[in-house]
Amino acid sequence: MNVSAQINPFFNLCKNIKKLSLCDCKTVKLFKITQNENNTPNYKSKAYIELGELEEANSKFNLAIKYYNCAIDLSIGKSKELVSKAYWRLAVLYDESRDIENAIKYYQKNY
Repeated sequence: MNVSAQINPFFNLCKNIKKLSLCDCKTVKLFKITQNENNTPNYKSKAYIELGELEEANSKFNLAIKYYNCAIDLSIGKSKELVSKAYWRLAVLYDESRDIENAIKYYQKNY
């Protein structure tokens, strides 16, 4: 299953919430960037990385991992810089979670 498809149900729910206080406005804005077919893969990838960083800051690590993987999927073969940044964010996230095996895996992919 496509990683983006796994995330969509949350945002479909979020779009239908009348009270924006329940759903971070920046998150919605970034997600809209990822869904706009007119945006380039690099632009979408940057938005996914930002989404991952926001979720990571909110201790939603599983969602952050999904966003970073979306960024990687969009950028592989197109932007070494963005792939590297997503790998780095995954490595740091796993490192801080004390998942050393995955941290090493992503630190190594980063190079």
